[in-house]
Amino acid sequence: MYKNIKNIDKIVFGTGSFNQLEDILKPKRVENNKYFVFVVDDFFDGKELSNKLPAYEEDLVFFIDASHEEPKTGQIDHLRDEILASKGLPSGIVGIGGG
Repeated sequence: MYKNIKNIDKIVFGTGSFNQLEDILKPKRVENNKYFVFVVDDFFDGKELSNKLPAYEEDLVFFIDASHEEPKTGQIDHLRDEILASKGLPSGIVGIGGG
């Protein structure tokens, strides 16, 4: 048996790794409509991590309640449609889960 996994561009982990996020996103900010979407578990809303998000004024930040169940495909599709209709294609999407 084997697994074929499509990997993402960057994986950063370890102490202080979150502080590198802005440097990772910066070269991508020139793509598409030059904004990022941050989708964050609402566990972090108002906590230290939410203050460390490298979100610029043009970016969108959504805190999603996943305390009872993970977001469903329909909810994410609806959010995607709203974002595309209001701002067009983003430079990228950053998802931060609560674990």
